[in-house]
Amino acid sequence: MLLDSNAGASIRNSQITGNALYGVRNSPSNRAVLAANNWWGDPNGPTSDLPACSAGMGDKVTAGVLFQPVLGDANIITPFPLSSAPTLELAPRRWFAPRTALRASTSTLPCATAMGYPSRVER
Repeated sequence: MLLDSNAGASIRNSQITGNALYGVRNSPSNRAVLAANNWWGDPNGPTSDLPACSAGMGDKVTAGVLFQPVLGDANIITPFPLSSAPTLELAPRRWFAPRTALRASTSTLPCATAMGYPSRVER
């Protein structure tokens, strides 16, 4: 699979095997491609262009492909979340903060982009 734009993509619960060059090629790798929970043809995952990233011998991936965790067998399906890290759920609720001519009302929510860079949302 060749991804050659800055649109980004998500590939999960798939079997990515038997490809001659790359299972997933992200070029240019300006935006990460989420390719977790896939079977790569090897229980340790894909072969990476960055050798320190993977001990797997499955189909090859380029830099900018986020492939962890991997499926250890072609018949396993692992639901999200992708890790055992705590998750945060936000339930929308109505709230009111009065604004006056002397005081503006703002709130800041710390976030992270898809690539993990810090970001903020101000309202």
